[in-house]
Amino acid sequence: MSVSRFYMTIATILAVVLVGPTMYAQDDCSTAAAVGEGAHAYDTSGGTTSGAAACDGDMGNDTWFAYTASCNGDATISTCGQTGTDSDSVLIVYDSCANANGTCITSDDDGCGASNFMSGVTFAATAGTTYMVQLGGWQGPGGTGTLDISLVGDPDVCCGAVAVGEGAHAYDTSAGTTSGAAACDGDMGNDTWFAYTASCNGDATISTCGQTGTDSDSVLIVYDSCANANGTCITSDDDGCGASNFMSGVTFAATAGTTYMVQLGGWQGPGGTGTLDISLVGDPDVCCGAVAVGEGAHAYDTSAGTTSGAAACDGDMGNDTWFAYTASCNGDATISTCGQTGTDSDSVLIVYDSCANANGTCITSDDDGCGASNFMSGVTFAATAGTTYMVQLGGWQGPGGTGTLDISLVSPAETNCGDGIDDDCDGLTDCDDSDCAGSIDCSNDDCSGAYPVGEGVHAYDTSAGTTDGPTDCDADMSNDHWFLYTPSANGVATIDTCAQTGTDSDSVLIVYDGAAGCPTGAGCLASADDGCGASGFMSSVSIGVEAGNTYLIQVGGWQGPGGTGDLTIGLVPCTTDACCGAAAVGEGAHAYDTSGGTTSGAASCDGDMGNDTWFAYTASGTGSATFSTCGQTGSDSDSVLIVYDSCANANGACLGSADDGCGASGYMSEVTIAVTGGTTYMVQLGGWQGPGGTGTLDISLVTPASCEGAVAMVDGANAFDTTGYPGTGTAPTGCTNSYGGNAADGWYTYTPAADGLVDINTCDATSHDTDLALYEGDCSAPILVACDGDSGATGCQQYSSALNGLILTGGVTYLINIGGWGGGDSGPGTCNITFTPLAAEDCNTPGDEDGDGDADCADSDCVAAPACLEAGNCTDSIDNDGDGLFDCDDPDCDTDASCIGCPTALSQTPQTVPEAGGSVWCPNLENYWARSYDSTSLNCPNGMRVTSVSFGIQTAVAADPAAGQSIDLEIYLDSSGGVANFADCTLLSSESFTVMDAMAGTYQTHTLATPVALQGCQTVVVAIHYAGGADVFRPGVALAETADCYLASTPCGLPDFTPPYAIGFPQSMFIIDLGIDDQGTGPCPIAGDECSSAIAVTEGSNAFDTTGFTDSADADPGDSGICTSSFGANASDGWFSYTASVSGDVVIDTCDTTGNNFDTDLSGYAGGCGSLNLIACDGDGNTDATSGCQAYDSRIEIGTVLAGETILIRVGGWGAADQGAGTLTITSTPPPPALSEIRIDQGGTDTDEYFELSGFAQPLDGLSYIVIGDGAGGSGTIESATDLTGQAMGGSGFWVAGEASMTLATPDMVTSLGFENSDNVTHMLVRDFTGASGDDLDTDDDGILDVEPWSEVVDSVALLENEIDPGTGNTSGGDLVYSSTTVGPDGTFVPGHVEICNAEWSIADFDPAAGTDTPGAANSCLAPPDNDECDTAFAAALGPNSVYNVSATDSADPWDAAACAGGAMAADVWHSWTATADGTLTVSTCDTGGFDTDSSLSVGACGALTQIACSGDAGTGDGNGGACQPWYSEYSAAVTSGTTYYFRNGGWSAADQGETNMELSFSPVGDNPCDAIVVTDGVTVVDNTLATNSGTDIDTTMCDGTFMTQGGADMWYSYTAAVDGTVNVHTCDIAGFDTDASVHLGDCAALTIAEQIACNGDSTGLIDCQNYYSDLEFAATAGTEYLIRIDGYNGAQGVTNMTITNTPDAIDPTANFVLSGYSEFSINFRPVTLTDSSDNGGDETATITVDWGDGSPTETAALGSSLPHVYQIALVPGAAGFLATPSVTVNNIVGSNTLSGDTLTILLIGDANNDLNSDAADVVTVLTYLYGGGSYNCYQVADLNGDEYVDLGDVVYALYYFFVTGSDIPVLPSNPNCDL
Repeated sequence: MSVSRFYMTIATILAVVLVGPTMYAQDDCSTAAAVGEGAHAYDTSGGTTSGAAACDGDMGNDTWFAYTASCNGDATISTCGQTGTDSDSVLIVYDSCANANGTCITSDDDGCGASNFMSGVTFAATAGTTYMVQLGGWQGPGGTGTLDISLVGDPDVCCGAVAVGEGAHAYDTSAGTTSGAAACDGDMGNDTWFAYTASCNGDATISTCGQTGTDSDSVLIVYDSCANANGTCITSDDDGCGASNFMSGVTFAATAGTTYMVQLGGWQGPGGTGTLDISLVGDPDVCCGAVAVGEGAHAYDTSAGTTSGAAACDGDMGNDTWFAYTASCNGDATISTCGQTGTDSDSVLIVYDSCANANGTCITSDDDGCGASNFMSGVTFAATAGTTYMVQLGGWQGPGGTGTLDISLVSPAETNCGDGIDDDCDGLTDCDDSDCAGSIDCSNDDCSGAYPVGEGVHAYDTSAGTTDGPTDCDADMSNDHWFLYTPSANGVATIDTCAQTGTDSDSVLIVYDGAAGCPTGAGCLASADDGCGASGFMSSVSIGVEAGNTYLIQVGGWQGPGGTGDLTIGLVPCTTDACCGAAAVGEGAHAYDTSGGTTSGAASCDGDMGNDTWFAYTASGTGSATFSTCGQTGSDSDSVLIVYDSCANANGACLGSADDGCGASGYMSEVTIAVTGGTTYMVQLGGWQGPGGTGTLDISLVTPASCEGAVAMVDGANAFDTTGYPGTGTAPTGCTNSYGGNAADGWYTYTPAADGLVDINTCDATSHDTDLALYEGDCSAPILVACDGDSGATGCQQYSSALNGLILTGGVTYLINIGGWGGGDSGPGTCNITFTPLAAEDCNTPGDEDGDGDADCADSDCVAAPACLEAGNCTDSIDNDGDGLFDCDDPDCDTDASCIGCPTALSQTPQTVPEAGGSVWCPNLENYWARSYDSTSLNCPNGMRVTSVSFGIQTAVAADPAAGQSIDLEIYLDSSGGVANFADCTLLSSESFTVMDAMAGTYQTHTLATPVALQGCQTVVVAIHYAGGADVFRPGVALAETADCYLASTPCGLPDFTPPYAIGFPQSMFIIDLGIDDQGTGPCPIAGDECSSAIAVTEGSNAFDTTGFTDSADADPGDSGICTSSFGANASDGWFSYTASVSGDVVIDTCDTTGNNFDTDLSGYAGGCGSLNLIACDGDGNTDATSGCQAYDSRIEIGTVLAGETILIRVGGWGAADQGAGTLTITSTPPPPALSEIRIDQGGTDTDEYFELSGFAQPLDGLSYIVIGDGAGGSGTIESATDLTGQAMGGSGFWVAGEASMTLATPDMVTSLGFENSDNVTHMLVRDFTGASGDDLDTDDDGILDVEPWSEVVDSVALLENEIDPGTGNTSGGDLVYSSTTVGPDGTFVPGHVEICNAEWSIADFDPAAGTDTPGAANSCLAPPDNDECDTAFAAALGPNSVYNVSATDSADPWDAAACAGGAMAADVWHSWTATADGTLTVSTCDTGGFDTDSSLSVGACGALTQIACSGDAGTGDGNGGACQPWYSEYSAAVTSGTTYYFRNGGWSAADQGETNMELSFSPVGDNPCDAIVVTDGVTVVDNTLATNSGTDIDTTMCDGTFMTQGGADMWYSYTAAVDGTVNVHTCDIAGFDTDASVHLGDCAALTIAEQIACNGDSTGLIDCQNYYSDLEFAATAGTEYLIRIDGYNGAQGVTNMTITNTPDAIDPTANFVLSGYSEFSINFRPVTLTDSSDNGGDETATITVDWGDGSPTETAALGSSLPHVYQIALVPGAAGFLATPSVTVNNIVGSNTLSGDTLTILLIGDANNDLNSDAADVVTVLTYLYGGGSYNCYQVADLNGDEYVDLGDVVYALYYFFVTGSDIPVLPSNPNCDL
């Protein structure tokens, strides 16, 4: 700072100091003004600033106050009142001046809100403590204002007393301390204080006698001030309220405006809650003590009063008294003493609107207004209902005397008839007042305007009303009015018109439930007509009502207008003697007296219930409530208790009951039930079989707030609410996630039904942060099972808790503890429990299924399981019995075949030498003796090979002993194993053996010439085959065997293998042994691994495991194109065989809910393993996330499978790694039965009416057969209904119901049918029918059922007497029908007999004598026509073709009805036709005698047709003006020569059958100008043999030649010239026909003669032509279309050639172009652009071809194109430069021309000598240039190092590049130019 500026600053400061004001008082803390509570003025405009910026740096010019608190409490110091010039203040409060430079208590700036910048603070102040208050402006002077200081004290001491006036004031002395003097009442306990200020002089009464809370003994003391609160009091009381309680009350003289300190406390301790009532009886000599009055007469005495009030209203007012008059209604109030009844003879009256105005302005006044007879007074003024007016009554200029003040009110008529107010105060409100007659508010003629009423009398007038609403309850109801009644209490309401006060003399009453809204039909609560007795025809009803509910009352005249009258509603409220009057109670003790009650309630809960009383208990929380009379406090000695959930159930089901439940001490009762907070329960308490007496009902509630009150939870979602729970302090450790403080915790119990896996969580998006724990044991010693704090699961609140995967024991009760994570976390929530039962331990499947901690063989449940025994499991590498030894190392396996190797011999008998006798045979006839050997149990890994057969011989006697006898030794493969039978056996080997007689009694062995090899799991049957004859042979037998042997002999009645013991020869145990080795064909596939080893499965769940399975070689279903979703690899697939046990629709899926997560592919097949037919397949088609299945399972629908049919199932893995355990579930559901055959009519008497159902075996329960026809309501009426419940469909597939008179068959059900047979009628099979005969289901007769009293229509058919009208979709006459399936009419009649044939309804023989009725059997059905299917189609021809479809079936080929508004294409027949030319085919079934048809045209092969055209209904239904049947088919389609087309004609509906015509007409392509055939230059074949005449006019006069005609079969062609030229057209063809030709321009649809440009009839000059041909020329313009017509002269037809030649007007083209970017030499690349400028020679279609000359592909483009190109060297090893010469060739219709450009040289970097290679020679060129003065063409090509100079550095770079491996390549140039 400069010296001059320094001195200037000092001078300024001094000037301010010297001329500034002197410091004023309060400007610093030490001079602060002492203040207390109240308002204190301030001025900070001249103050200085002091105080610390630490509290508020914006403190400006300040002033100080020293505030001393008068009491403990919250002090508020504020400038928010803003009364002066200060607009922005700052406040700071300190505890002393010592801290005024630093620490403050509180501060504020702008805390008063947005309206200003003033400040306010609130802080806890202590009585007697002084606080230093600094108040200043914001950053400068403030201004003037008011500092307000207030204190909200602690009412526990006098100085904090709550200010009150007269009224009721709540208190709570339970927590207060004790203060006050014992001199007034030494029993004063814990107290609270009130400061009561009297509003008037009078007697004040302060009392707790009203006793509303928990306080039961209070003490009261009143003081005149807090200063005396430790000694002298005004009054006090203890127990002054009377004998009934110990509460207190005092009365004392109070002075208006005086404040009295009221001390209220408990007696010698805490009191409780209650109400302090303060009232004041004032002195009527002053306004504030005015006597409250209403209309009426009121005595007064003014003789001793003083005078008050203003002379301004009446200066003569003398000694006065005051009244406070409140008007009961709007109107004119008259207040008068004119009646003069006492000593007063001269009065003065003044009326004010309040005491505040009683010293000035009055409303009115009077003196001597009563007339000449006296000097009394009266006033009249407009009064408002509810307003209080102050009335001053006095003597004239002195004392008055006694008298009567009369107050009356005259109200206007009731004008507001909808406000619920008695406006005219006549006791009648709104519409009950006759003043409101005609008011819009009282237009209750309609239910929607029902007039709200309560109990009382309500006027009505039904003389002009309409009838609104139903009359179901009383048909005589007419001209009604409506009332909406809301009862004031529960009880019995009597509603009547009996008083008969008006013109109404005959009324009708109906009452409805108002909650249901205005009624629409039957269902009233009560009704009456003439219920008032003999005196008249008025009405009365009585009903039980509930408070708050609404009831609609309909009152009307009897069959016409009624009149005026009164509707009276009376209510007898329920008492506690009935449920509806139950006394509302909570927890606690409740006195009762049942000695006088009646008995109600249901004996089903306790039949001993006697005289009772009722309580309505509302639970304060959720828990266990106990209702008890065990305390026995009165005269009742034997009680009965019942608890219900509502009065509605009080006649039946109860929640709990008790009789004598208190133990041996008495006969009182106790019941405990679970209750929900906020829910009300009805408690019935009575004496045992009679009156009880007095007593106390104790109700207690134990909530989950403690463990002992734990509430039971169940599986699913359980609501809980911990609001207000104190917390039990339970805090487990070691929990998952973050476990909090477990605040406000609740307790609950859970008992799983069985052992299972349990998940518990508190997921609830609306709940709080929870802690969750599970314990076992009881509340005395709970043992923690698991706990969790924050699981944070998705979709829940932010922090929910979860315990998952708990294995709990069934029947054991567990404790659940739920608390809040933090102190504020409590309230409602949801505890979700999911239980999954554990199956019994599966000893064969890995896993601990029963959850006991031990899995499989380690579980004691599996000790005896086969899978846990070593024996029998000697190859699984598992120590099954747990003895530490595996498989063959375990002695248990010593005898197991797998542990002894593959044997060499197999035998089932212990001996080889046969016994002497015992062998059985069929003498001299064919015999087989056999044994079966199973190789599965052998330790032959590769299978076994049978090498020899050994057998015993008992008897051998040959017819030729020398030759012996021959037997066959046969080896069979048994595919089924087990008991041998021929059906499963396949002969593998048969070798002969010669038996000599000498072999009898011996054991022989035959070595097989060809051993028989088997797989390791196959079963072989070896047999000795004796063919029979003269020889005698019996095999040898043994004394014992280890397996059955077999004998078969068809001649002796044993066609299959049979054990001998089964036919009485137990001793015949044949000796037949095998010699084997281990050279089999390999191991057998794993069961199920291949189709041949498919595992049998059944309906239901089938566990499977594909672990170790291989991929089958069978075709992959995924390639079939029929799989319903993503089909995978089908890896490690397994096979299963399902044979249906019942018929039904089969669905198969792999959903597994046991935890397996196997992603599957699933396929189903028909046929055998060698001839599989894929039915369905699916990969991931069943992925419902809520299904409980694995993520990706599969599901297929097989369709209907009959009992006994077999389906092969294939399950694979979606991915290569997907294999393992899973579940295969098969569901078979029989489809419901269907209608099959119906007879409704026959000649003569209808004795054989019946209906037949067809389908699979199943019960018919829930089904009904109904017939819908007409009735009184019109169409849609149920004519009959037959319930089929109890009936069943048998195995025959048919079921019949018929009349008892039926002769055609014996019905399964005999019933009365009575079918209608003279109109349209609908027959239906429905499920869950709830209607009845006579019900009208189509009330508006629109053909749509308005009511459907069933859950499902199983099947239906309508029998028609009238055709269906396509326009309406329903019948064209008669009754409407209600089924889309129809049959008939039969001529003009409804069919009498119909049946299903080929899945369609058909009309069958009417006469039963025809023998075609088949009730209970397959329908006979007429044979379909020969062309019933596509492959038997009749050949059609152009012209008419007969179509006959009676009894035809519906073809399976697809029918796209939507393409042509078609019908059902029912009963269709087929025709075929092959087109001989391209053209348009038109099809029509128009025939006046024909039926309503559908018709389609298709191409392709039968069974795989493609529909290309169709028609349902042509025309508009008028039969084309009568030329056709009303509805026929007609359409056209383009056809191709040589293609065969199929016509399909059927009925629009199944009923449409008969005969009609199909007309075919054809128009070839080119037959008209707009269908011209496109042609070009050259030869075109013309064929007009199928053509017609187009009708185009020809100008023959302009044609060259002769014999030009028109009107023949002409063909048309479209020719567009490619170039301008002269076009020649001729038809010269030596085999052609005589032609005419013409050429035309213009619109093909409207050609004129003027547009003909050339023509010719006959021409000459050409050779090798027919006799007469045509030849013409015309000038053609390129791009113009010309129409050429070729016709036959005089109608000639045939085939000829047409030749077209265009001689162009163009010349040879000339090539020319410019190459931009050209340079002779370029380095590595060169971009160029070629721009063409060639001449097209007059041919606009000319093109150019560019050859770039570098070997790249040529480019073709339009003339004038610009084409870019880049010449470049590929940067690859061995790359070299090149030369390129571009050229352009232009081509037009005449010829071509080529032009070449300049040659480009593309050099490789480094190629200095330009030899197109980069090598050492280039280095020499550069050196020569540098040092020898040489030159070269491209300077930059030698700059190898890229420094833009050519110097020795480039030479060195090049030498390294050429000779040192790995050196850097040359630096490529950024441009191709040679200049640097």
